[in-house]
Amino acid sequence: MNFYESLGENILNELEKRNWTQAMLADKLGISKQVLQKIIKGKKAINAYEIFKISEILGITTDKLLNTVIKNNSESISSIQLLGNFNNEDNFIFLKSIIEEYLSMEVNLSELHL
Repeated sequence: MNFYESLGENILNELEKRNWTQAMLADKLGISKQVLQKIIKGKKAINAYEIFKISEILGITTDKLLNTVIKNNSESISSIQLLGNFNNEDNFIFLKSIIEEYLSMEVNLSELHL
């Protein structure tokens, strides 16, 4: 089982604990049920912010969502090293601000090239 498959399994387990459907989580994330199904099956890669957003909606820490993934997948350790030492919400808020700034710069650059 790869990193994304394990993550998907953890998401599914958390949904079952809450008696939530995949459609409910998809709605809260603002994505289609089909996209969420791909995430849960490990067929769609997601980034650190998306993992954080899912954990936030589920009301759990990112550590909890990723905990089994890290323990069960030796290959996953290299996959999430890019996250650095993100062990609290403030770190993810900082990461989110970086991502938002990057996306804003991308939009501005694309507008310049029109």
